[in-house]
Amino acid sequence: MTKYRMIGWWIVLMAVSFFHILVMGAAAGKELTVESAYPGLAMGILKSAKLVKLDKEVLLTAEGTRIEDSALKEQNTLARDNPVDRARSSGRPTVVEFGATGCRPSDMMQPILANLKEKYKDRLNVLFVHVGEEQILGARYGISSIPVQVFFDETGQEVFRHTGFYPQNEIQKNLAAVGVR
Repeated sequence: MTKYRMIGWWIVLMAVSFFHILVMGAAAGKELTVESAYPGLAMGILKSAKLVKLDKEVLLTAEGTRIEDSALKEQNTLARDNPVDRARSSGRPTVVEFGATGCRPSDMMQPILANLKEKYKDRLNVLFVHVGEEQILGARYGISSIPVQVFFDETGQEVFRHTGFYPQNEIQKNLAAVGVR
C-alpha cells in the first residue's frame, strides 16, 4: 500500500470514526474498536484500534495520536460531501457502479447504466465512480475489484452488491426488489 493511500485511509477512518462517536452517542471515556464500529473498513493494526471520546478530542489508541475535534469535523464533512452520499440521501433508490475506464467489464456496463439513467430518470439515481480517480471513496465502500454495482434503497441503506459484469435484466430484477418499476 502506498504512503498516500495509507494517509487517505487514515483520513477516512478518522472522519468516519469521529462521526460515529458523535452521532451514535458513545459516552466520554467509553472505548470502541474500529472493527466493531465499521466492520470491514479498516485493515491491519487499525482493526483493533480503539476509539476513545475524550472531552474535546478523539484518541485513536493504536496510533496514540490525538486529533482536535475541529479537524475531525472538517474531515468528516469532506468525507461525506461526495456524489454517492448525496444520491443516497436524496430519498430515491440508487445504483452505484464502482469501476474504471479501460476495464472491459466496466466499459461494457456503461451503455447499460446510460439506459437505466434514461429509463428511470425521475425514479432512480445512477452513478459511476471511477475508482482510479476516487480512491478514498472506493476504499470507503470496500471496493477491492471492479466493476462492483451497489444498490441502495430510498433510505440510503445498501440492499445488494454484485461484482463483475451485470446484465440489464438482472439489474432490473434487483431494482424491482427495491420498488423501482
